[in-house]
Amino acid sequence: MNRPSAEPRASRSGEVLHTALAFGATSLLLVLLAIGSLTVPHAGSPRRTAFAVGAIILAAVGLAVSIGIVLDAFSRRRALRGSMRRGERLVGTFSAESLRPGPQGRAAPVTLVLTDQRLLIQHKDEPPDRPRSIEHAEIAGIEPLDTVVCSRLRRCVLQRMRLGDGEEIQLRLPASVGLDFADPRDRYLRPRERQLRVVVTEAHGPTPSRPTQPLSTLLMDDSPTVCLIELGEHYLRVIGEHSSPMADLFFYFHWRHMRVAEPRSNETPGLPQAWLQLTLVSHENSSLVITGPPASIRRVHQWALKAGAQPLPEADAGD
Repeated sequence: MNRPSAEPRASRSGEVLHTALAFGATSLLLVLLAIGSLTVPHAGSPRRTAFAVGAIILAAVGLAVSIGIVLDAFSRRRALRGSMRRGERLVGTFSAESLRPGPQGRAAPVTLVLTDQRLLIQHKDEPPDRPRSIEHAEIAGIEPLDTVVCSRLRRCVLQRMRLGDGEEIQLRLPASVGLDFADPRDRYLRPRERQLRVVVTEAHGPTPSRPTQPLSTLLMDDSPTVCLIELGEHYLRVIGEHSSPMADLFFYFHWRHMRVAEPRSNETPGLPQAWLQLTLVSHENSSLVITGPPASIRRVHQWALKAGAQPLPEADAGD
């Protein structure tokens, strides 16, 4: 199994902020050069003076547009941070278009915000603090369809995303953005048979395979942390995606030495109330509490019992 990188890299493609800053800096430089050309003594002519004044006006317009784009991008980022959950991390943002079904369907510009918990689809004409939220577990499949010509100088790739309830969302991305989107798409949005992501909200006791290492080292800053878990036939493995590659070699738990509680309602503030949480006890003195979408938590619970874990009484689960 290929281990994910220790820190997901947010894609720079699809973000207008950096391009706007570059254009703004260039426009400012042009304004300064044009002003300088008017003040330096030289054998000028009315034509050169008019050219310099025109350059100043055009550069000033470009600078004003760039400043407006930067301010809008900062406001959207601030709104996005306000809607982030506990333990959630940004993977990348990508510019795209949402294609409406039907022969007369139009393309609506959107921003895809991918985190390690969900995919946010942010429409340009909607408030930035109210994007559509799609959990990773809700996505039944996502695949590239075709490469199309968007204009004479631009090619795009089509992506089709199928949700668990049967809905299909078709997206069109510029070719360069599609290339950057491919890796995080395959890592986070493609369902896997034995792997899924959950939020580890509690970790107590020693690590069974290495008693000198506290199990709480799974958590970043002792806060809820998204982890990739692998459901093996004989073991459960927990991979901390944001830790160093060697830090989680010992986070594996044999099913036959584990007890699993019944899924119950989420009690962790800052995470969706519709989520469920599950308590896993290993070797009687080590325990994990994982939280996630109902489908993911029920899947772990059923797999654990099928693989040999014993039921955990409710009285013990609440301790």
